[in-house]
Amino acid sequence: MDVKFGKYEILGELGKGATGKVYVAKQTSLNRKVALKILLKKYTLDLDYIADFHREAENAALLSHPNIVTIFDNGSENDEHFIAMELIQGSDLKDVIKSKGKLTLNMFFDYAIQATEAIKYAHEKGIVHRDIKPQNIFLTNDHVVKIGDFGISRRMYENELSQRKKVQGTAKYMAPEQIKGKQPVDGKADIYSLGCVFYEMLTGNAPFSGSSNHEIVYKQLNEKLEKGWFRKSSIPVKLAELINKCLEKKPQNRFQNSEQLLLALKRLKDELQENVLIIPEISTSETKSTGHPKPKKKSRKKLVARRNIKQLAILVFILLITTLLCSVANNMNSKKSSDHKINRLYLK
Repeated sequence: MDVKFGKYEILGELGKGATGKVYVAKQTSLNRKVALKILLKKYTLDLDYIADFHREAENAALLSHPNIVTIFDNGSENDEHFIAMELIQGSDLKDVIKSKGKLTLNMFFDYAIQATEAIKYAHEKGIVHRDIKPQNIFLTNDHVVKIGDFGISRRMYENELSQRKKVQGTAKYMAPEQIKGKQPVDGKADIYSLGCVFYEMLTGNAPFSGSSNHEIVYKQLNEKLEKGWFRKSSIPVKLAELINKCLEKKPQNRFQNSEQLLLALKRLKDELQENVLIIPEISTSETKSTGHPKPKKKSRKKLVARRNIKQLAILVFILLITTLLCSVANNMNSKKSSDHKINRLYLK
């Protein structure tokens, strides 16, 4: 399927979303493969959709981070609007969760930390994603997280009226304040969405679901997670508390920024490793900088056990030496006693 599209040569279709189709294409001027997203024709006369479509490119182009999909180009060709972006060799997080049911703790922390790193960077640049969900979190074949689809993202300090004109997002992952549309959303809305994604990574299901968007929206606004939900999936209590904090209905009760969330994730990962709740693995990300795996951390329990074994071995050794010395001393005393008796016999 080689079709010319301006300076791109379309090689095949990757998928279709609500507003556009994504193709594998070759940028002929640079002889490289890209993902080419083209707005569906039915929206080419809708100024709002066109504005949102190009906003994705404009906002994402402000961001240069290893965990964010890189935007190469943006424009229109014969009234068809397109975005050319980095081609990801891998799959999205939704597919990974479907195939595995739920992720291991090692996988969870690896992907969660990378995703939060990307969102922290976007927030520092003044961009709120507003549509974080497993389908927009991509995983390369080398297990690198790439966050994409900034189509409904907003600048944090855009005027309030532009943010109120319509409610956008995905019901299963939207923060209550984003659903209400009563105030401009900030980074805490993305933190809520990350909490929904974290929950799904560990349980295999979104925290609030239903048979209709109306039902899901009601739950997002009014319901809390079931008490003890983490026990069914053997999730550590402190990790459940972290997710609960992300999913607080009131923004002021969540982590107040993505940097706080990132630090909490890293601290908890280290703490769980120290308590041998996570078995260290050699991951691709660990070998990127040097080409060699990082040394594994020894747990406190293992160190204590090894110290006790050494102490016990030393004690046994001392006891053996003491016993041996006592035996030699007894033999010598016995010999002296015997010699004394013989001397006395011959001296009589």
